Amino acid sequence: MQIFRYSIEGDGIKDFIDLLKREFMTSYSYMNQGKDTIILVSERYSFLQNSDMAAVIVVDILNDRACNLELIVAGGRTGIFRLDIYGREKATLKSIKELVEKLCNEKGLRIISFGP
Repeated sequence: MQIFRYSIEGDGIKDFIDLLKREFMTSYSYMNQGKDTIILVSERYSFLQNSDMAAVIVVDILNDRACNLELIVAGGRTGIFRLDIYGREKATLKSIKELVEKLCNEKGLRIISFGP
C-alpha cells in the first residue's frame, strides 16, 4: 500500500474538488452528512499483475479556502511474497499526484504541505 498526503489552500477549493471527482475516474464517491469529508474510490484491473488496483482519495474540507487530501493506493502486490514487482502501486500513486498538482496549478491553489 502506498500513501501520500497534501494540504491545499486558496480560493476555488469547491471547484477543485468537483474537477478532481471528474478527472479521477471515480467508481464510487461518498460525502458525509456534514459535507466536510468526501471519499473517492477508483478501481482498475491490472492485466500485468492479474489483480485489481484500488485508489482512494479522502478529502477533508477544512473551510472554504483549505482542504487536506490523503491518497491511498493498494492492490498491486501479487505472488507468495506479496511483492509489487512491476511498480504498479507507485506508478498509480504518481499519476494521481500529477493529477492533483495539475489541477492545483489550473485553479491557482497553493500546496502548503505534502508527503507520505
